[in-house]
Amino acid sequence: MAIRPSEDLGHRIDVMSSDDAYTAFYDLLGKEYPESRFVYDEPLGRARRIIIRACLRGFASRGFSLLDVGCNLGHYCLYYATIGGLAHGIDISVSLVSAAEERATEMGLRGASFEVANAESFSGGPYDVVLCSEVVEHFRHPERALASFGRCLRPGGSLVLTTPAPTRDAGAADFVLNRLFGNALLKAQVHESDSTLISKYVSGSYHYRHDEYYPMQLARWVESFGFKRVIVSTFFATGHLASRLNRFPCVQVKIPILNLLGLNNFHVYKRVAP
Repeated sequence: MAIRPSEDLGHRIDVMSSDDAYTAFYDLLGKEYPESRFVYDEPLGRARRIIIRACLRGFASRGFSLLDVGCNLGHYCLYYATIGGLAHGIDISVSLVSAAEERATEMGLRGASFEVANAESFSGGPYDVVLCSEVVEHFRHPERALASFGRCLRPGGSLVLTTPAPTRDAGAADFVLNRLFGNALLKAQVHESDSTLISKYVSGSYHYRHDEYYPMQLARWVESFGFKRVIVSTFFATGHLASRLNRFPCVQVKIPILNLLGLNNFHVYKRVAP
């Protein structure tokens, strides 16, 4: 899809201005930017992969079906299929879905399938588990995506959610209050492509969303869509002394102050509303 000239803000294109602009940007990004390589080369990405894989192993062992929202190259779907699970990945990028399908074919995996779809309006399923890892912060309408997850899940199904958490860029007292007790759901972040890493891979200049979510407020927000929190935790980069806490996410449910420390949210919920 072409991005219409009316969406060009001077020399910058507002990715969030329309579905067409949003789809075009993320399809271009999928073609040109090797996101998976960068994500899993950096310590926080490696920690996230370890944590999510451990979570998925428990679901696969019980024969649960998985929907991976924003599946990219299908990393988690392919892993889930290799351990005996049945996984379906959706992504808005045609190029990424095509590449994921090729990988599944090359690996001879019948348990992983892929589809081009917008998570905000997707209505497939029902699935036992929805995984949404590092995606909700990019949505045009994240509330629509959460409602969609509820429609896609069986009653009692699980939502596994990871997002960036706000980093400390305010006073210490404000940071603590916002992380634990504040009413702010997120720290809105609008990035310019020509000042981020993707500038090496994507020509043109774009405004795109990369929000950061406060842990406890995120939990309350997700619950408003008919979910019940199971795990509310943050996690740490591998190699950091505190990364030992990554093995015990349930501890942070009991001791919320630990949510001050991590750079990323790792949450698990159960669908309780019909």
